[in-house]
Amino acid sequence: MRCCQMVMGPAGTGKSTYCNNMHEFCAASGRMTYVVNLDPAADNFEYPVAFDIRDLISVEDVMEELGYGPNGGLIYCMEYLVQNLDWLQDLLGEYGDEDYFIFDCPGQIELYSHLPVMKQLCDSLKDWGFNICGVYLIDSLFIVDPTKFISGVLCSLSAMVQLELPHINVLTKCDLVEEKEMSKYLDPSEGYLLDNLANSTDPKWRPLSSAICNVINDFSMVAFVPMNINKEESIETVLMHVDHAINYDATNTTNTARYLEEEASTDYHILMLNAVNKQRTSRGLPKLCMNKKLQNAALAHSTDMARKNFMGHRGSDGSTMSSRISAAKFKWKSVAENVAAGQSSVKAVMASWMASSGHRANILSTKHKMFNCAYAYNPKSSYKHYWTQDFATGIGEACQQY
Repeated sequence: MRCCQMVMGPAGTGKSTYCNNMHEFCAASGRMTYVVNLDPAADNFEYPVAFDIRDLISVEDVMEELGYGPNGGLIYCMEYLVQNLDWLQDLLGEYGDEDYFIFDCPGQIELYSHLPVMKQLCDSLKDWGFNICGVYLIDSLFIVDPTKFISGVLCSLSAMVQLELPHINVLTKCDLVEEKEMSKYLDPSEGYLLDNLANSTDPKWRPLSSAICNVINDFSMVAFVPMNINKEESIETVLMHVDHAINYDATNTTNTARYLEEEASTDYHILMLNAVNKQRTSRGLPKLCMNKKLQNAALAHSTDMARKNFMGHRGSDGSTMSSRISAAKFKWKSVAENVAAGQSSVKAVMASWMASSGHRANILSTKHKMFNCAYAYNPKSSYKHYWTQDFATGIGEACQQY
């Protein structure tokens, strides 16, 4: 059973940042995820894009050719997608039966409140065998304004009722709000909401405010999970809620690190770093440190090799080692890359690389200070196991602790 997250919420709530952080967290823990852009008005991404609705249709093209405004153009694009779902089905068909997707959705609330577009899309995904969790984001800064918070809660409730999906609500940017203040809003009660509205609105609106709070209370469906992107345990908690909603069992999948012999004991990224640094220190060379941007670049290439059934440095899209690292927003002075296929463990792939003079030279090079790696698995491919190591010295780039 394939699983996916539909990431929704108003513009500015951090949907793309959520997708990127969730993708990076999953990659670090050995779970392969694919992020799909469904926003035809998007212009740049922090995460590697598996595929993009703009390859089918974009708001810019619709505005230029049909004379629509931004909102009308976006709705037209989403309706066009629903009319051409075979495009999406064909792309998804290139992936495995247990792959995990994150859909970065547009922010216009009318797509979720009263237009059938997103409902039709989600129904089609269910027909294609997907377990789906709706993830609705609200900016935690909304809680300083009760009217904005009530509006956000109603929008979330509308999406939940309309889409009929297992659903969680996430309060983003929690690093910007005091924990004591935020805790009052994680499971908002009718009385608390009404009191806050009374303090900020004209008394004549109290009956309306009371009716709105009654609606929220009667459904008893809106509660929030806080997310602080600076704390891995916070991201892990959100992912745990999503996994529970769609019955995802990370220990029972045929993806990524499950196929590593050492996976049960340690994260394979750490195993690889330790193996590289063991070779370096035995020769009196300084240790390398890890950089997550290099991990994203490596994961993009390992995933590409696994999907397209090849092994080499040039990507199926013509990308090169340096272009992938640049696309991951890593500013570099020097770069190098090792790739391999067929080995099912860190020990085996390191032995293969150390036996090759070119690969060994990259591992032992004094030019580079940073490192990361990625592994991907495709049981239907020739080699099944695909590895990438990226080495670099950055310009203003930092090491990360794992």
